[in-house]
Amino acid sequence: VYDSIDSDGRFLLHSFARQVLKAGKKQRVLWMSGSPATTAQIATGLRKIGCDAATSYLRQQKSTLSSDLSSPLEIRSLSVEISDAMLEEAGAHWDAERYMKQVYRNIKAWIRQNQCNDDGNDNANDDAPHWLILDDCTSLSSLVGDVLTMSFIQSIVSYVARLGNGKEIGILLRCSSDVDQEIARKAQKAAQNSNSSVNLGWVGAGGGAHPDLVPADKLASWTPWERSLCDFVDCVIDVTPLASGYSREAHGRLTFTEIPGGRGWGNTKNQGYNSNSNSNASSGSTIANNFQTNLQVVNYCL
Repeated sequence: VYDSIDSDGRFLLHSFARQVLKAGKKQRVLWMSGSPATTAQIATGLRKIGCDAATSYLRQQKSTLSSDLSSPLEIRSLSVEISDAMLEEAGAHWDAERYMKQVYRNIKAWIRQNQCNDDGNDNANDDAPHWLILDDCTSLSSLVGDVLTMSFIQSIVSYVARLGNGKEIGILLRCSSDVDQEIARKAQKAAQNSNSSVNLGWVGAGGGAHPDLVPADKLASWTPWERSLCDFVDCVIDVTPLASGYSREAHGRLTFTEIPGGRGWGNTKNQGYNSNSNSNASSGSTIANNFQTNLQVVNYCL
């Protein structure tokens, strides 16, 4: 999920987690937050939209991973943990790499525990995966650095890809695309003022920073690290403000993009994408590898 300051996409994570944690399902969610939000604030947001697991979580007031898998929802606020660690080690050098390695080991332990629990469960034939939510990777990178955050995400994706038999683990990421959206807005405004058209290129997955819009000598320095996440995900949701501005009927726009070579929105491997759709969807332009990107654009109202 790519969002920005003007269009916060955390509501998608809340809606998704509520859907996963429906009563009667055996799925579990581990929510790792890099934003300043506390665990209680995240759980309260889930409870407000009717998530029973969040209500149970608030009663227990869990703040760390535990071996008890009775609760389907686990929440950790990494930013709060980092600030507490820095205060405890006042005057000493806080080791960000050591901390992120420990978080990675905790995630691996959570995955292994859930898979062992599934193996001993008679109802483990449900193919629905458990989910790991990494909320606001951009904020996390401001605390531990871009390189360390990217390595952390790549390590998790690589570990999940190596898992053998057992229930799958899904990963949902949220990060910022402020740079791309700002470039696109400036280009659209300049085109309107000059009564000319501008080629924005690929709409989804941060495609606003098109070479036609950015000088060649500045393109490399303006490319955010978050755009590299598209290389190993299946789908992307861009949360963008309306070009016409805020309105009561629609608060923003969602662009759903299937990444070429990914599994799309289903469980099967897609060999290619058909640009023709029965719904009112916008078809993407041909990109470098000659795949057709299937885009679906809808307005949302909260």
